[in-house]
Amino acid sequence: ASAWLIIPFGLSANVIFPVATVVGERLLYLPSAGFCMALSWALTSPDSPVAGLVLARHGRVSWTAACVCALYFARTVARVPVWHDTTHLFAVHATSIVPKSIRMHHGLALELARQGHHARALPAFRQALALLNDTSYRRGIRPSQQAAELHGQYHFEAANSLSELDLNEFPAAKAEAQALYRAAVSLVPSEFKFHNRLAFNLVQQRSYSDALGHFEACFLLRPTNADMVNNIGNVYMATRRVELALRAYTLGLRLNPADGDNLYNMGSLLL
Repeated sequence: ASAWLIIPFGLSANVIFPVATVVGERLLYLPSAGFCMALSWALTSPDSPVAGLVLARHGRVSWTAACVCALYFARTVARVPVWHDTTHLFAVHATSIVPKSIRMHHGLALELARQGHHARALPAFRQALALLNDTSYRRGIRPSQQAAELHGQYHFEAANSLSELDLNEFPAAKAEAQALYRAAVSLVPSEFKFHNRLAFNLVQQRSYSDALGHFEACFLLRPTNADMVNNIGNVYMATRRVELALRAYTLGLRLNPADGDNLYNMGSLLL
């Protein structure tokens, strides 16, 4: 019983090894089994040194044991509603239990964004990024490609949610999203989707020259992607560089002769 209780708990309790687990009830299954075994032994074995605390005269449960059980029951009743759903779980942890947890704020933001509640997700995304950019959190942590990719993904997801907001209600959303996309690209310059979304954001703001550079970066990362060549051609058309647009559409059709968008753009150009 002691082994089942102490060893699994010691490995997962952030005491011996840092495991960075916030919502850790799932890590208590084996320690809970050990606790139940120890409690059964304490209740039934005459050799138990704590039997006097647990059992009163004539084998009745003492007030000490009753109080301990009542406290565990109250704690369980208070904790169970937190697990009502994933959104509520993240919200409770982010606001009251571990308000400085990047993972909890980010998880809450993602859940709200998946449900289409982008305005409600925005404060959680901002808080997660603020904690992520806090240098005190990175003290003692060696920079790595994996950490850069994770940070870039956080910026990218926040920018995606911002892009879904109503510009009449959030007029600065596009500019803020662009800044986050740029941060993601600077963190991971080799990530195709970061360049792609930033390029479309720039096109929406008519920053065609800058957008062209990122579409070209996408093409260099995926040189067989006909869509990227088509996007390059569209930027050339928007800036009235017809010959360059024609070359781009021709290359796109070589890469994918059945690309309907490219065929339509080529036909419109030739008219």
